[in-house]
Amino acid sequence: IEQLREKGVAVIGIQASKADEGSLKEWIKSSNVSFPVGIVEDDEEQTRFKWGVKSLPWLILTDKEHIVTAEGFGIEDMDGNI
Repeated sequence: IEQLREKGVAVIGIQASKADEGSLKEWIKSSNVSFPVGIVEDDEEQTRFKWGVKSLPWLILTDKEHIVTAEGFGIEDMDGNI
């Protein structure tokens, strides 16, 4: 995460499948997650459909104007998409 921050990349996690909020908070704490994580509160399946998510995890990269520049790629392809 720190290497991404140095490149000007902000990381935000969104839990987009059904999950217990308490369990998610515990995982965040025990895993020392150092970026903000939110949870979809509406119908998770409908939200993923609207967002065009084809699998989880689903990475989305936007520019500073929040325009999507890449999505659906693997973490190993992050550098090439930045």
